[in-house]
Amino acid sequence: MTQQRPNPEFEYFLNSNPELYADMQKNLRKERRDSVLMIILGMVFAACGVFILFIGNGWMALTSITFGAAIVLGGILKRSQADGSEGSMIVGIILCLVFTVFSLFMLLSGVLAPAAWGHRGPLAPIIAGGLGLLFFGPGSIVLIIRQVRRHTRSNARRQPRNYPYG
Repeated sequence: MTQQRPNPEFEYFLNSNPELYADMQKNLRKERRDSVLMIILGMVFAACGVFILFIGNGWMALTSITFGAAIVLGGILKRSQADGSEGSMIVGIILCLVFTVFSLFMLLSGVLAPAAWGHRGPLAPIIAGGLGLLFFGPGSIVLIIRQVRRHTRSNARRQPRNYPYG
């Protein structure tokens, strides 16, 4: 992945402060490492979910697979450095929707299959799933509305004022 060159004023600032530049580069490497680890961890969770699906418990498998997919998307979003571009916003929306589905699966598994959670009982997944739905559900809706508004505003700017009439 190539990095964009900073604007001249910022580049002058970085050149005048080499310690800050070294710290920024070290932090950037750490962020890249963390994103790769998130992607690997998410794949492990998804693989465990597939394994659990074959041995039995379907609710736990669905929960694990969706959590793994969400972690992989989070790693991809972190890797792309979440710069606010259209692509990173769409990945963020998908990530929020996947976490909403994950929370829904946790809530449903606590209600419909409490034995799947073993000695922890059904209370923990019901609370965690409910809180996840309360946070990620409206968050997904807000992100989708913001993206649609941003997209329609950018389309409105591209069209001439007397668009339909030539």
